[in-house]
Amino acid sequence: MPLPSIVDLKQWAKSVTIRNYGLKRRVVRELNGSVVTTIDPFEVMASLLGNDRQGLLLDVGANVGQTVTAFRSHFPHAEIHAFEPSRPAWEELNEAHGADPLVVLHRFGAAAAPGSATLHTISTNPSMNSILDPGNKSINEYDGVETIELRRLDNLADELQWSSVDVLKMDVEGFEDQALLGASGALSRSLFKLIFLEVGFVQRWEQAPLFGDIESLLGAHDYQLYDLFDLKHFPNGQLRRADALFLSSPFRAALNQ
Repeated sequence: MPLPSIVDLKQWAKSVTIRNYGLKRRVVRELNGSVVTTIDPFEVMASLLGNDRQGLLLDVGANVGQTVTAFRSHFPHAEIHAFEPSRPAWEELNEAHGADPLVVLHRFGAAAAPGSATLHTISTNPSMNSILDPGNKSINEYDGVETIELRRLDNLADELQWSSVDVLKMDVEGFEDQALLGASGALSRSLFKLIFLEVGFVQRWEQAPLFGDIESLLGAHDYQLYDLFDLKHFPNGQLRRADALFLSSPFRAALNQ
């Protein structure tokens, strides 16, 4: 059997995603047909969007601004709305990004219904704060509680008259399904081109959705998984969690043109 030609190999590289989790290498195809090797999901999102950017990004569960920093690096002219309900984290977020005229900070969380909730907090690691009761299943040591405000993303989208959102990023520690249910109207009209969120494959909290639940919820609105990033495993090799990137149906169709 003859070896494949250089032309064949280049064509294969342009049409296939390679996952080598041991080396953490990834090949993705850019809109202009060139090939980039990266494990940076923000670089992948910027590549996918190309020139098709409305310049609006949402960071739900912004914590102290890690994703806002990454967004600003890859989308320097975008307007970013960052949502963080915990006061201590929000104060750090405000200190880091409050002076940026293109960053709008919201001190409330996203949920299926407006109201308030108890946030279980970890003072040494606020990125793990969660509305869900950690119970006995959590591997983390929660040491406080805080009452926070919750709103529906649908209501905010209507209030601010958003017509298109490039990226909805969500990291809300097991509350992703409830936050997405509060955006059901936006999902039904494919308001978000890309959705980037943390997903679990092993139960951390009894009430928390697993990857299959999130995939079904988004699939009902014709969002499809594009790729997984930053895979975390238990010592026995069991996949524990990852960051998942979903694409809307209209955006997928545009990519295939």
